[in-house]
Amino acid sequence: MQKKAPSDVYYLLNGMLEEGLSFIAAHLGKTIKYPVVFTDAIGRIHYPDEPGSPLRLDDLFIELPRGMKDQEYYYDADKRNLYLRIGETRGTAYIVIENLPRSMVAQTIADIDDKSKLAVKYYFYNLEKLRQSQTRFKQELVEYLFFKSQFNIRDYLKLIQQELQLDKPYMAAIMKADQANSKVDWELLSSYTAHHLKRIGLEIIPLFWNDSMIAIFPVSYKKDTLEVDPEWVNQIIQNSYKFRDIVSRIFEQDISIAFGQTYILNELHKSFNEARIAMALARLMGKKKFVQQFAEMGVFTCIFSADVNLLRSYTINTLGKLLDYDQANNTQLLDTLRHLLDNNINWKCTADHLCIHVNTLDYRVKKVEELLGVDFSTMETRVNLYVAIKVWDVLNMTGFGIKEDSDKKQ
Repeated sequence: MQKKAPSDVYYLLNGMLEEGLSFIAAHLGKTIKYPVVFTDAIGRIHYPDEPGSPLRLDDLFIELPRGMKDQEYYYDADKRNLYLRIGETRGTAYIVIENLPRSMVAQTIADIDDKSKLAVKYYFYNLEKLRQSQTRFKQELVEYLFFKSQFNIRDYLKLIQQELQLDKPYMAAIMKADQANSKVDWELLSSYTAHHLKRIGLEIIPLFWNDSMIAIFPVSYKKDTLEVDPEWVNQIIQNSYKFRDIVSRIFEQDISIAFGQTYILNELHKSFNEARIAMALARLMGKKKFVQQFAEMGVFTCIFSADVNLLRSYTINTLGKLLDYDQANNTQLLDTLRHLLDNNINWKCTADHLCIHVNTLDYRVKKVEELLGVDFSTMETRVNLYVAIKVWDVLNMTGFGIKEDSDKKQ
């Protein structure tokens, strides 16, 4: 009997390595006559391999019990599901037995032997190690594509098992949490994103970067004309809304997604910067849980398509005297003007927000008119100042602004 145990462990591990989780499921199925599901730490289903419809993102996940963090198993009487946790780290896995009567819980737990648990743990441990080994190369790929670091891109593309063509157009996107210090595991989420889009015929190269996910989408062509398929972008946008909702449910975090336009590989940093600008502008507008395309920003698409140096000059020429006055006198004229314009010139609402009297607000606006030599009552002045402030704020939020440059010099 003592020699049989190691042999059984070898048998299960070898079968799992050759056939995957289906081998372990078949082994458990000999004693457990109920459907078996294997998931990772956040409920992403790894067995069955292709659950449900490829068009339904929800089918990739199973909702795990909220109160199971400190328990090895949990039985949901309403769903008639038994959940067993395997492991303690991010490589944690769950064995889910579905449609199980309460009377069978104790017996089922006993039937899931330690050898099967070890094989499942080994499977997810290897997945985690593979994910970690690819992380460094993906980080360097991001630096090469978007920050112009000196890496041999062809070597790194081979290592991360992705194929990029120098003459093919691509589109970049950024996914970020709306809350600070988010709990979203972007590295894990990137693998799910790739898996789901692959199921529905969309290519993606997901990259984890600084508490966000960057996605590179190779352009899709029409088979008959070899032109860019307009439905390609629509399909990506539609699935982005689905991902936004799934992430919100699983991680209990609101996220937003922004897209750049399409460029060849050597100019892909432009798409990345456009996505950053779209993200920053939407947030400055007070939006959350949004999916924003750079090409759909209205007049701001035209404005931010201009050279960054030209935009800097525009903001300084328009707002420079306000900035200088605020810095010299420790005042908040620019911030006051920003709030007034954002509040649709609602004087009382702005005064209340700034905790000042309306007369004080009126005084500050007159000072703005004096410094800039403008008439704030005209639509032309209001539009020009509104646009200039938004451009100024976006440039500084994305690192292209004057403030960032001066900080770096210091």
